[in-house]
Amino acid sequence: MRYAVGMKRILVICPTQRDKHELQQSYFAQKYEIHFQTYDAHALEHVLFQGQQWLTHNFDPQLVIDQLCEYVRTNKIDAVFSSKDYPGSLMASVVAQKEKLIAPVIDKLLVFHHKYHARELQQALTPEATPLFDYMYKDDKQHTYLPTPFFVKPVKSYLSLGARIITDNSMHLLQNSFLPDTFLTQFDWFIKKYSSLSPSTGMVIVEQLLCGVQVTLEGFVSHGNVVILGVTDSVMRADCPMSFDRFIYPSQLPATVCQRMGNIAQRLINGVGFDNSFFNVEFMYDQEKDTIKIIEVNPRMASQFADLYEKVDGVSSYRYACEVALGNTPIVQHKKGKFAVAASFVLRSLTNKKVIKIPTQDEINHAKKLFPDLRFYCFVTVGKTLADTMQDGYSFRYALIHLGGKNLKDLEQRFTACKKLLTFIFEDID
Repeated sequence: MRYAVGMKRILVICPTQRDKHELQQSYFAQKYEIHFQTYDAHALEHVLFQGQQWLTHNFDPQLVIDQLCEYVRTNKIDAVFSSKDYPGSLMASVVAQKEKLIAPVIDKLLVFHHKYHARELQQALTPEATPLFDYMYKDDKQHTYLPTPFFVKPVKSYLSLGARIITDNSMHLLQNSFLPDTFLTQFDWFIKKYSSLSPSTGMVIVEQLLCGVQVTLEGFVSHGNVVILGVTDSVMRADCPMSFDRFIYPSQLPATVCQRMGNIAQRLINGVGFDNSFFNVEFMYDQEKDTIKIIEVNPRMASQFADLYEKVDGVSSYRYACEVALGNTPIVQHKKGKFAVAASFVLRSLTNKKVIKIPTQDEINHAKKLFPDLRFYCFVTVGKTLADTMQDGYSFRYALIHLGGKNLKDLEQRFTACKKLLTFIFEDID
């Protein structure tokens, strides 16, 4: 591909399938010279599935950082960024710092990655929005002071693995919330080298159980200026309340509630000194008590929502992400898209099955002809089982369908029609 003279060069670290799809759209191809790091998108899954043997032969974050720095210098890269939480955002921060590019400072980034220390900061800066919390180590004989039921998750989260509700009758499941030490080795390497935080290995965070409407507020901070993009509803499955069913933008919550969430996020982001990055904050709104609690803060963009903004507001959040990475403060627009509402629909099975058929390219092309705004992501392969793809531990996600609509009813109708065109066939496993 030939690039125009003067194009800004952006390196995407730990690129995902979505990154490549979105950043190869015509807008980005005409405006930027996008480079993608050669990266195994399933590297962490290999660690979780294959354990120490894989890690021993492939784990060397310093070597990867040095190689990335050399690439930045050789190719005269102007900006780096990553939409991938771990290890992408950490790698991007270190590389940018070494090469004097724009990015959040690594120790500010790490404090959000470490869920227990993030809670400590939330307690200091936004106490009214911080649930009760505690921590436990794997070998602790005495459990938390929090009463059951409570929520437990690893201090370094990944795809909701290890996250669960603990009751009096399920205390034995606590041990299942500890991720393998091999998975956390890379994270602890960053902690020991770039912060004074406690290591994450063998540690989980225990939290007050929250109830209400779950949402994700997303924004970015550039040179200290916090800008809110929007709030997206996170709708859970009724038959599996630990698994997401769909994400709907914009949120159906009252604007006053969303504004309160924005104020909390701004106070927290500025209070930490986090800068030059996207962020998203998961909140729980209890309608009966009219209270807002922080579930967690992710110091990166929520790339799954990028085209939802495009459908409703007219601009993909990837546009803003590129500009923030370059050190600019983009002006955000709202309600200038083709649709009033948009959603990311998550296709799941509650049981593991063998994959017999996935949508053909002809089926996908036909669906896109009828629904030009469609984004379709398939995560499974014919001949494999649903469990062969990394899952949340409660159900089996196999695809995403993104669509817009003129209202919620129209959105649901378009989804139903589109889903029929994209056929999957599964076989029960004995």
